[in-house]
Amino acid sequence: MTIEAARTAGEPGSTLIVRNGTIVTLNERSDVYHGGHVVIRGDRIMSAGEGSAPEVGAARTIDASGLIVMPGLVDLHFHTAIERGGYSESLEVEEALFQHWYPMMRNLDAETAYAGALHSYVRAIRAGTTSVNDMFRHVESLARAASEVGIRATLSSLVARPEDGLDVLEDNRAAFHACAGEPDDRVQVAVGVEWIPLATADILRDAASMATELDTGLHIHLSESQQEVETCLQEFGARPVRVAYDHGLLGPSTVAAHCVWLTDEDIGMIAETGTHVSHNPAANSKLGEGIAPARKLLEAGVNVGLGHDSTEGNNTMDIFEVMRTGAYLQRAVHADPKLMPAAQMLRMATVNGARALGVEAGVIEPGHKADIILVETESDFFDTRMPAYRANVLPRLVFATNGGMVRTVIVDGRIVMEDRVMKTVDEMEAIERARDAVSRLVEGRRSRGTP
Repeated sequence: MTIEAARTAGEPGSTLIVRNGTIVTLNERSDVYHGGHVVIRGDRIMSAGEGSAPEVGAARTIDASGLIVMPGLVDLHFHTAIERGGYSESLEVEEALFQHWYPMMRNLDAETAYAGALHSYVRAIRAGTTSVNDMFRHVESLARAASEVGIRATLSSLVARPEDGLDVLEDNRAAFHACAGEPDDRVQVAVGVEWIPLATADILRDAASMATELDTGLHIHLSESQQEVETCLQEFGARPVRVAYDHGLLGPSTVAAHCVWLTDEDIGMIAETGTHVSHNPAANSKLGEGIAPARKLLEAGVNVGLGHDSTEGNNTMDIFEVMRTGAYLQRAVHADPKLMPAAQMLRMATVNGARALGVEAGVIEPGHKADIILVETESDFFDTRMPAYRANVLPRLVFATNGGMVRTVIVDGRIVMEDRVMKTVDEMEAIERARDAVSRLVEGRRSRGTP
């Protein structure tokens, strides 16, 4: 299939049929169809079920024999990768931010952001992620990269105080209008707030007002570290969640990332407002930030998705690994192996994330967006075609699968990766472009005397 053919797949009237796979729907009934099919017309799922697909003329067919067909993964808290980890190893999050991350971000230009995003989105697709909630700089460059790669993306700026040298709210507004009106709705712009310690009361209120005015979402780091809590108490006289609540930042269009250090009152405010939470267990663990109370949030009725955060904090964009880490940590903390069952983790990584971003995806069901991945699970002792193993399909996906086992990725009805070959961009060119851009960025920092 040529790059041009891949780009035209998913157009109105075009039909794609996936046959002979193990279809993991993640619908409310948790239906799994063995030897099943999915029919995609345009950007939507037309039908899914057991056995052969209905006859459809002029359809392209993918044979998914021996593969699991499931909804694409949603990375609910994502930062485009500019450095691959190593600069800030073994540092607390505040040290990593102020010594390395923020200086890098201040020196970032539009082309470097584009190169980093292009490569990052390719890496995400390779690991089965079909949608990202990316907070970074130069949002127009990110949108360009997302459009070329074919990933679904919600993008927001690193909004802080002017003296912090990152983005301000008007940068975010300009990006929103620059990206508005595109015929393809895969790329959306939300309002970003880096975090409360780099904001003023006016910035927080204005960010909430802007999200309402533009009728878009809001993305914020919240209660990530103990130091953040202490800073908010000193600067605002309240804990981060209370500050966000009082300034109108919480609500059904907000994704709050991390939410590690929460009181019962904090959880109550998050639940009351319908705020969505991105749980980032792998990054929080590596950075020594603590373990978020995911169990309590879920029990309170909060919609919780999963994010990798950043390669600086996590060194991988593999949401399969994030699922596994999330389940392990909650089971260990509460000494209960029944917690965070596979079906729940899979929904957090798919339908919950899609819901948080307002996308009709994350489930294989007629009428939903066709964001689908095909995953290998065969081994010497596990084959989905063997009845003895069929009951273990969901645990297999969470506890014995990684992003390297993803074979084919479909976003919005378009095949963007097939048999591990990117169909939309030249992957080697993207790698070289990112490597050169990062080298220039690092050398530029060194020439200015920045470590």
